[in-house]
Amino acid sequence: MAFERDLEITTDGRVLKQLSSEGKITTHEFQNREELIRLAQPVQTEFAKRIGAYDVLQAIRDLR
Repeated sequence: MAFERDLEITTDGRVLKQLSSEGKITTHEFQNREELIRLAQPVQTEFAKRIGAYDVLQAIRDLR
């Protein structure tokens, strides 16, 4: 699993850089991570409740 993750990370970076330099995609620097997380929490909560996974989501949040 670690090998696959490392492979994906290195491959993705190279492919994204190539596509960007060819003008096929536009990338944007990620900003305001904490704000995005804050805004996403109500949506995550509602979805987790709907699919019966609220306890799992709460356990993940408690790890932070």
